[in-house]
Amino acid sequence: MTVLELLSDPARWAQGAFARDAYGRACASYNPQATSWCLAGAVRHVLGRDGWIYDTALSSLRARIAPGDNISLFNDSHSHKDVLDIVRKAGI
Repeated sequence: MTVLELLSDPARWAQGAFARDAYGRACASYNPQATSWCLAGAVRHVLGRDGWIYDTALSSLRARIAPGDNISLFNDSHSHKDVLDIVRKAGI
């Protein structure tokens, strides 16, 4: 599964936390109870938290957001469509 596939359903997209469970409670992106993820959490969930693939995906996302912004702030201050657009551009 890609990050785009994971976040394509708005019900699987979260704001204000790396991930949320079915009750809307914040949880870790790798928690098996997670049912929705923010952009950064989705990258961690899909690609793991270590390694060059993860680092490359984050670098690709960072290159596409405004200087001084970060991935979590972008996710929390933009629409679901905006998040999907940046994921498509990053190819993840």
